[in-house]
Amino acid sequence: MAATVHPNLKHDYFHTIDTKEKAYWLGFLYSDGCITKHRASIQIQIELSQDDEDVIDRFCERLGLEKSKKEHRIRETGTESVRIYFICKEMGNDLLKHGLKFRKSKIIDYPKSLSTRDLELAFLLGYYDGDGVQHTTKITSGSIRFLEQAKNRFNLPYKIRKEEGGGEICGRKVKGIRYRMVLGAELFNEMMENCVDSMPRKRWFPCDSKERLRRSAEACIPETIRKRKEQQSNWRAITKNELRRIVWETPLAHIATKYSVRAPNVAKKCKKCGIPRPSRGYWAKRRSLEKEAKHNQ
Repeated sequence: MAATVHPNLKHDYFHTIDTKEKAYWLGFLYSDGCITKHRASIQIQIELSQDDEDVIDRFCERLGLEKSKKEHRIRETGTESVRIYFICKEMGNDLLKHGLKFRKSKIIDYPKSLSTRDLELAFLLGYYDGDGVQHTTKITSGSIRFLEQAKNRFNLPYKIRKEEGGGEICGRKVKGIRYRMVLGAELFNEMMENCVDSMPRKRWFPCDSKERLRRSAEACIPETIRKRKEQQSNWRAITKNELRRIVWETPLAHIATKYSVRAPNVAKKCKKCGIPRPSRGYWAKRRSLEKEAKHNQ
């Protein structure tokens, strides 16, 4: 594919990483991107699950890529994916300058071109959205050196764990050895607050030890106990028709919070009642459409 297919491509987008947006996409390319030699030029590619197509769309908008050039594929695992790839030697050289490498999985280093903590946090968030474990503060990498450098940069006390491959991450087969590291609640919350425009399904705020103690104490207050019992009673009394309605109006986690039950219990009850639930990515696409409709008003 020639670069001229994308007439609005911002060739120098990554020349200088001077905004949180650029740092975020650099981090995302570190995790889910791929750069390869293509004759005398460089090919850049990003591929995600079909459910995260809205992230691909945002990437296209930021870099000036034509969304019509996206490709939909079926992976080895049977999952659907969407990818965009293009050729741009100038951008490829800039990415190499910032630390991205050919066949990068096991040899990447933490970038040295991030001049402020805000940029570093945005980079880390982009990396987490690509290679982070959802609903945890863990990030994964085939390069232990990259994780060690990130650990030292943010002065993290957590150990880096070695894991054997052969499993799957986001629908992709993972072979060989990979490593995982916990970021911790404090750094993770700072990372989320620093950059609000990130992958919707991975946005959450874990509580630290002080907050856990506060919540535990609050849970023992008689009024809290009474309210929780009342919510759980309402959950037990919910009708099949009412459940069918709310699962398509409210995300599972929000339903669980409203009725003081665990999200798996909500899913279990839907399955028992034969009620279909929104597929993965439904709420992100719905928010995107609502945002677009509001913008067009």
